[in-house]
Amino acid sequence: MVLLEGGQGIGKTGLLRAARATDAARDVQWRQARGSDRETDFAFGVVRQLFEDIVTGAPDALSGAAALAADAVRPLTEPGAASTEITHAVTHGLFWLVADLADRGPLVLCVDDIHWSDAASVRFLDHLAVRIEGMPVLVLAAARSGEGTMAFGPVARLAEQPTARTLTVPPLDRDAVATVVRDRLGPQAGPDLCDACGTASGGNPFLLTELLDELARTSQGALSEAASVAELAPSAIIRSLQLRLEHLAGDAGRLVRAAALLGDGADLAIAAHISGLTFDDAAEAADELVRSSVLLPGRPLRFVHPVVQSAALALVPSARRSAMHRAAAIRLDRVAQLDAAAAHALATDPCGDPAVLDLLRRAGRSARARGVPDVASTYLRRALREPPAEADHADVLLELGTAAALAGEEDAGFLLEEAHRRAPSPGARLAAALAAGDLLALRGRPAEAVDIVRDALAGDELPTEMQDLARGMLAMWSITTVTGRRASATVMPPASSLVRVLGADAPPPLLAIAAFELAAATGTATEAIATAHRAWADGQIIHLFPPGAPFPFMAIFGIALAGDLACAERWTAEAERASTAAGSALGAFGASMHRARLRLTRGDVRGAAADAQGALEIARQGVRMALLQPLAVATLMTTLVESERLAEAEALAAEPHAGVDPSSKFSIPFFAARASVHAARGRHAEALADLEICRAWERAWSAPAGAWTDWRLQATRAHLALGDRDNAERLAREALERGSHFGSAQAVGLGLRAKALVASGAVAADLAQESARTLREGGLILEAARSTLLLSLALRAVGQVDRARELACDCAATADRLGAHTLHGEASRALIAMGARPRRRPSTGIDALTAAERRVVDLAADGMTNREIAQTLFLTPKTVENHLTAAYRKLGITSRAGLSDALGAAETV
Repeated sequence: MVLLEGGQGIGKTGLLRAARATDAARDVQWRQARGSDRETDFAFGVVRQLFEDIVTGAPDALSGAAALAADAVRPLTEPGAASTEITHAVTHGLFWLVADLADRGPLVLCVDDIHWSDAASVRFLDHLAVRIEGMPVLVLAAARSGEGTMAFGPVARLAEQPTARTLTVPPLDRDAVATVVRDRLGPQAGPDLCDACGTASGGNPFLLTELLDELARTSQGALSEAASVAELAPSAIIRSLQLRLEHLAGDAGRLVRAAALLGDGADLAIAAHISGLTFDDAAEAADELVRSSVLLPGRPLRFVHPVVQSAALALVPSARRSAMHRAAAIRLDRVAQLDAAAAHALATDPCGDPAVLDLLRRAGRSARARGVPDVASTYLRRALREPPAEADHADVLLELGTAAALAGEEDAGFLLEEAHRRAPSPGARLAAALAAGDLLALRGRPAEAVDIVRDALAGDELPTEMQDLARGMLAMWSITTVTGRRASATVMPPASSLVRVLGADAPPPLLAIAAFELAAATGTATEAIATAHRAWADGQIIHLFPPGAPFPFMAIFGIALAGDLACAERWTAEAERASTAAGSALGAFGASMHRARLRLTRGDVRGAAADAQGALEIARQGVRMALLQPLAVATLMTTLVESERLAEAEALAAEPHAGVDPSSKFSIPFFAARASVHAARGRHAEALADLEICRAWERAWSAPAGAWTDWRLQATRAHLALGDRDNAERLAREALERGSHFGSAQAVGLGLRAKALVASGAVAADLAQESARTLREGGLILEAARSTLLLSLALRAVGQVDRARELACDCAATADRLGAHTLHGEASRALIAMGARPRRRPSTGIDALTAAERRVVDLAADGMTNREIAQTLFLTPKTVENHLTAAYRKLGITSRAGLSDALGAAETV
């Protein structure tokens, strides 16, 4: 990525044209665009210039992941519903559009005046810059220096990318100025005159050209009068240009003003319309302007330089501008150029014009649907000033508030609450309440979210679908924090209770939340599994809501906690496929996070670490993942402890993480995981302090059952380490009672292990053996191995050393295969104590793969191509290739043909 930086008129555009004219440019795909001060509020305006011809010229380029870019490169005729995901989806699709084009041959994306580009297009270029390395792609852009362009803002951030180089375009030096002067005025121009021209223009090519034009007109025969030239300054040269434009007579003068107001690249027919000319008269006037070196030859109408456009625009009286902008907006809207029309509508004076109001609202919906809510907010804020009629005011406020919320603007909550207050009907009131409530809950204010929706639900004649969604959202907020649960209780009973009351009429959102609630805190495994299946409805729930919606993932949570791991894995794969197809970052995060937890439950420590790391990488892309982010952190922290990487685990535990809240259900696993870090370091009192947070949350939540964490088992070990046997025995008894009541293999098996820890002799051995059997039958290989080691220690204590040694050896082998180095170390120490020599852990093979390499290798082993892996993991093909190359070396293979055998141990898990 190369950024040409320089002042106005310094020659950046000329350099871009020169690059296009080189022999090398003939061998590449060249796509170009130009920013405009009139188009800074377009939705992907520059992107559309770069790629819009693909829609008709090469539609096959918009296939696969690139299809997600379609909404950026063509206008939407029927804007759909927007979500937090669309911006990411479109940007992801644009990257793959570039990647697909680059596969056909080297590609140059040339953007002039990037400082005037719309924010969405610059965000895409920023996204591309991070991923461009290794691709045959050059981004060549020109930016005007000054006004802070290169010091702050989106272009400055673009320039800071490691793949970007900034080249400053300097003024012409003395020799260059002399060359230009003599080329224009003739070889008789002396050194003094050349130097005077250089001083007057400052070496600026545009100003020098204007100066020479003026000299050619007024100083014939006086080329030696260098002193008079030296008196000129850049401002005087610009004034000379303005005077020349002012003297353009008749049709040419009217057309140049209209073209300047429309912006560079104006359509001749529209310029004719707003200047009051016939098309033929406008065409003749355009030709005259070309002869006068004001416009470039050809169509559309383009000025020879932005300075000329600015000078022409200054000639339009301010009193006339609003009327001309309105005429342009209406005309552009009629020819289906909605974004261009909206840009002119923004520049009109508010006057209660229904046509302008309607145009701005449609433009806002279109921009929001294309993933640029900040642009939608700009349009809708202007619409609110028009102003709308009282009957429409609440609708505009709702549209604006929703766009502002998606764009992360501070006043979004106020706008949505005002929309709720002014809503004219119960349905509109509930729609505004749901939007406001979602934002409030996201910002950590679930009680306020519940209040606003509760009031709206009191209305009459509400659509059933809206009521179902409202109850689902209330249930979602009720499982988020203790405060949210208490507030929701004033509106309706817990989701699990309400599902029992509604029976067959319970809607999918409520069923999904109930499945999670039953599994996590209030029910049994059997109830949770049945409710989750009702919610999932053979996958229909995935298609009922936008990609990344919470309800499918809540159903997955429920069935996974209840112990049906195979079903949870299938559902996770289905949800991931849907998220990948939609380009949903939130959906991809949810799938990676769930798969990480499932792998950890199965005992695949390496695979769990890879997925947890992948989830956290995706989580950095959006605030809406903050709620669930602690779960991914907890999973990664646990894998680090299991992998005997305690320093990394401690560092992760000490970092400030988004979303961590002691009152939040989704943060409790974080505190349990941090307790395991403390315990691994022998800090048992600190471990108990974190586990006390788990206990306090459980009491505050009134959770009589469920299998959300195994904090009692952890606390039992900590109390034993501190010599507090009474509390250890009490907690072990509770763990088994609750586990037996819930009924999943994990809950029962861990409860049995807790009891075995506080027992002795043959009783301890029997409990440990039953724990290992239960966990093994449930598919929890690592936990079964841990109980097997406890059985080994119990048998050794009663004199069965040979059997104890055999079991410890099996445990060490299983731990090694799973990447559970901490357990491997414990088993090895037990073997040494029994007089055996444990095997050394290998330092190559699967164990040597990084988390990122493991993610890529697993997908490659499943038959995915490099491109499919890259699209699934939001990576570049080059990154995937690098990961595979490193993995092959560590696994001792030369191609993916050997992956199945190399990953045999992981597949066994």
